[in-house]
Amino acid sequence: MPKAYEKFVQVNQQLAKTFPNNVKVLNLYQLDRNFPIPTFSDAIHLSDKANARSHKNCISQ
Repeated sequence: MPKAYEKFVQVNQQLAKTFPNNVKVLNLYQLDRNFPIPTFSDAIHLSDKANARSHKNCISQ
């Protein structure tokens, strides 16, 4: 995992702790391991199927 991403994750986790009612952090870095379909349609956008599945997982938590 790139060092910059590790720092990004740490900062996001701190934001979630500071603002628990307003911020929810979703770590999508390892999402490809759990999906039999391509997760991203490009470098920053989830595919339609991955977006629907991640939304479903987010709601159920």
